[in-house]
Amino acid sequence: MKKMRILLRTLIALVLFISCNADTTAANTADKNQNSTGKGKILIVYFSHSGTTKTAAELIQKNVGGDILEIKLADEYPADYGLLTERVQEEQDKHILPALSTKIDNISTYDTIFIGHPIWRGTIPPPVLTFLSEYDLSGKTVVPFYTSESGTFGNSVTELKKLEPNAKVLENLIIQASNINNADNAIKEWLVKLKML
Repeated sequence: MKKMRILLRTLIALVLFISCNADTTAANTADKNQNSTGKGKILIVYFSHSGTTKTAAELIQKNVGGDILEIKLADEYPADYGLLTERVQEEQDKHILPALSTKIDNISTYDTIFIGHPIWRGTIPPPVLTFLSEYDLSGKTVVPFYTSESGTFGNSVTELKKLEPNAKVLENLIIQASNINNADNAIKEWLVKLKML
């Protein structure tokens, strides 16, 4: 009888130990699925015409994880630089928001949204303005990053804050386009400063 009690107590202790350990493992797995920064679910959304901003977005994802999505036009921009410039100038001057083929059904599930784009004529490119007009980022943490050959972001930050007054907009990163292949350290330093790493 005494042996049965000892065996029963041992079994109960073992079951409790396994149960607690399983709960901890499940919690740790859930935390890892969110991300390691405590910033909730992350989306990295970007517009890239030449591929430079795409490279920056991929470097950010490599460091913070999360989902990544390219903003694409329904009617793509022409490859010819002169024709591209004409179209973008017309869209900016006439406040035309070009239609996107990119759609996000679940943006409400993201807590932190990185938004990246090149600086065109000193401001946000029209496709990104379309994206910002179609999705409500209120209450979200928005992290802007830009690529520019001149190394300046023009009025992009001011415009973003105007368009998303109810979002928490963090400090931006500007990457000189010609330095994109050496941008990994700058991106890491910026993410550390933002407490994203």
